[in-house]
Amino acid sequence: AIPHFNLLGDLDDAAEGVPLTVATLPDGVRDEASVSRSGKAIRLSDWKKMAEAFADPYAEYTRQLNVATGRRWDRSLISVATTPTGLPSRHIIARFNSGTPVKLSWSFVVDGRRPFGDEQENLGMIVCHSKAFFDLVAEVDTQQRPLHAGPPVDGDIIRVAGVPVMLSDRAPISFPVAPTAAGTTPPAVTITGETTLALDTVLVDIQTGGSRGTATFQYSFDGGLTWSESAVLTAATYEMKLNGMPTGLTLNFPVGTYNADNTYTSTQPKFTSVLLKQRSLLLWHSTKPLVESVREPLTDSELIAVNTYYVAHRFRRAVADTRPGVVILRHN
Repeated sequence: AIPHFNLLGDLDDAAEGVPLTVATLPDGVRDEASVSRSGKAIRLSDWKKMAEAFADPYAEYTRQLNVATGRRWDRSLISVATTPTGLPSRHIIARFNSGTPVKLSWSFVVDGRRPFGDEQENLGMIVCHSKAFFDLVAEVDTQQRPLHAGPPVDGDIIRVAGVPVMLSDRAPISFPVAPTAAGTTPPAVTITGETTLALDTVLVDIQTGGSRGTATFQYSFDGGLTWSESAVLTAATYEMKLNGMPTGLTLNFPVGTYNADNTYTSTQPKFTSVLLKQRSLLLWHSTKPLVESVREPLTDSELIAVNTYYVAHRFRRAVADTRPGVVILRHN
């Protein structure tokens, strides 16, 4: 349970000599959030220790685990921030358009501030995908002069409509528009789910024709330069992977006959950005990751397990405000 004080409300009016009503700080509704566990298991052989002694493999593992832990917490906070459940409809501004693309812009950010009303203090940041960010900073006026400062250099933070902008490719992407199908009578394949990877193109190529369950396919996230998997059997649903890891995107193959010349291309990703006020999110985490190791003499190696426990949570309203401290922006 996560305690959150309610508000005292406005001042009471009282005539001269009339005592004020005694009030106490009311208890807030106790939000609930689940504790998450994330970690990594590493096997380090004695041979590797000797071969890489000059480079200190322990130090390199520690460095990479610290970066991975920060990214995992980042993804958890963005996930709770961009979840629409529990937000008023005015705090969700959806302008994705498959016909006329609507990208993140100065005016869009201004509209994102409107739901906060007169509580414009303590604006924290806009979190957006790097691809959406570069669309934003590419805005120019009629004289082709940039509307914003250029891309950040050496950690600099730019502001748009008075709000700092933070890049994170953990901001979710989805593909709501059906892929463009080509070839002989292609069945209507769709893509569902969201990904927190930097993907903006999906290409599916039918390799061998036949019915669903017999036909095979391959898919690519870079326009066909490389293929993530190949000779995969078609099925009702298939979870796409990148470098062997789930992407969060699912291919849906309807019943039908597929032909070897069928291709499906999706190049219209929907981005979700989020405008945050300070103290609208919470991350509680264990003081330090739990590290345990065990010796495996049969393999002449050491098995190291690292675990971290944490809670990512979005408050129902920003601290000291009457409104939620989050506005979700959906766009091309």
